[in-house]
Amino acid sequence: MDSNGGRRKGGIEMYDRTRYFTVTADHLDGTPMLINECTAELERLHTLFFGKPKTNQCTNSQFRQLRPIRICDEEILNRARRAANGSRFERLWRGDWRDSYPSQSEADLALCNMLAFWTGGDSDRVDSLFRRSGLMRPKWDQRHFNDGSTYGGATVARACTRGVRS
Repeated sequence: MDSNGGRRKGGIEMYDRTRYFTVTADHLDGTPMLINECTAELERLHTLFFGKPKTNQCTNSQFRQLRPIRICDEEILNRARRAANGSRFERLWRGDWRDSYPSQSEADLALCNMLAFWTGGDSDRVDSLFRRSGLMRPKWDQRHFNDGSTYGGATVARACTRGVRS
């Protein structure tokens, strides 16, 4: 699929790992009885809906090579607010996402991407700061993946490894 294992766009979601699906043995009338390998077709379908994966993404180690972040959390927040996308940061920080994002999960990732940039990809600081934001909700600490990781942990990891600014 793509570099992060899946995507969501509108009512369509596609993943190749870290999700759990329940499959029954019930056969749906009018469908084939055979199960066929169709990875190539699924990859083409994924590209059709989501486009090609981005290749110019920073890694966590590239964040740290940019500059060590040795400033307090309040200064990080102040710098983020004064940046060119500071008004968007401030809205997300307050928890105001409905006019800019189709779902709160996408807003969560956008804020984590910004925090990852400003913290130099420090996942502990991203998590700590996010918990202070208006987007924080109980879902953050709930296990959502078959590997036992939480929604928040996975969101922070995705932001800190991809290094994408939203």
